[in-house]
Amino acid sequence: GAIRVEVKDEQKFALADAQRAHQVLESRSTSGSSLLIP
Repeated sequence: GAIRVEVKDEQKFALADAQRAHQVLESRSTSGSSLLIP
């Protein structure tokens, strides 16, 4: 079957915001998965 991953809205980033996503991940202010959306 398919694997389903739930990602909080505040952890979804547009690909254009990859730098911001990286900063958030480095700050360890998130938990679980983060997602870059092309």
